[in-house]
Amino acid sequence: MIVDLGYIRPDGKTLMGQPTLDLERLWTIDDIRKIGYEIKGPMAG
Repeated sequence: MIVDLGYIRPDGKTLMGQPTLDLERLWTIDDIRKIGYEIKGPMAG
């Protein structure tokens, strides 16, 4: 969903919104994928 909505910086990896102020270590889409979080619609079975 993050990629589909375009919340990735032009480098194709770094997230637009950062959950931290530590600019030494920016979150990437790979960090989100490692979490394994899945968003499902309320009607999905």
